[in-house]
Amino acid sequence: MAKLYRFEIEKAVLESLPERELSILLGSGKILNELNIGTKYLTFCINAVHASEDGPDRTAAFTTLSFFLRTLAGHVFEAYEYFRKVVRVDQLQKSRSKLLDDGFYADIKTLRKYFGRTNVVSQMRKRFSFHTDAALMNRCLLSLPPGFTYEVLLGQEHQGNNVFYGSEMTMIHGIQHLGPHTEWDEAIDAVFKDTTEIATLMAKVFQRIIGSIMSEHLGLTMDDAESLMSSEGPAIDTVVIPFFCKPPIGRPNVIDAL
Repeated sequence: MAKLYRFEIEKAVLESLPERELSILLGSGKILNELNIGTKYLTFCINAVHASEDGPDRTAAFTTLSFFLRTLAGHVFEAYEYFRKVVRVDQLQKSRSKLLDDGFYADIKTLRKYFGRTNVVSQMRKRFSFHTDAALMNRCLLSLPPGFTYEVLLGQEHQGNNVFYGSEMTMIHGIQHLGPHTEWDEAIDAVFKDTTEIATLMAKVFQRIIGSIMSEHLGLTMDDAESLMSSEGPAIDTVVIPFFCKPPIGRPNVIDAL
């Protein structure tokens, strides 16, 4: 069972917050959900790749891994942009909250150093995450080795089982050139490491900011929380999400004709 602490904050109380603090509280909650869920699903995808042998299951697992790498990298980059433009360190330094201690500002220094130089997360976001750049995809294709084949798997009963693996591998070979990597699998490992580590650090920073607003402006501490227990699933490093599945309940099967 997972132990949780629940807070209920009435709308009238939220509206009493200064505009900046209200915006940060609402925006940070959205960002933390994106970082937490994205990191979990990316971990699940890595598990599926390691758990499957060569064949359609591994092909699908790798395709899903590539998707969540792009998605989480995009969210991490946008989270830092929100922090830089909306939260702003100069404003945080006016706070008297004990949560914003030297360790907190050391984490911020690490984030600034990472995003202040050329980095994998920013390049993933700008080039692949929420964009489909035709010219860039074509350049990625040129980097592929001779003998590359564009692999497609089409599901017979469910459109969601379609896997266009060739497009993912084209991008993955393009990712190889985002850093000093000689092999595409090294590039994937680097992107996974950078993205999950920065996402975790970013989440830690936003969590402290939310806590400081709740304590400093709303007078809420952990002593004010309701203690709850929630059903807990298996350990995160054992969960594997299947790609191939039956059609949605109550909907007809979809078969695409070539």
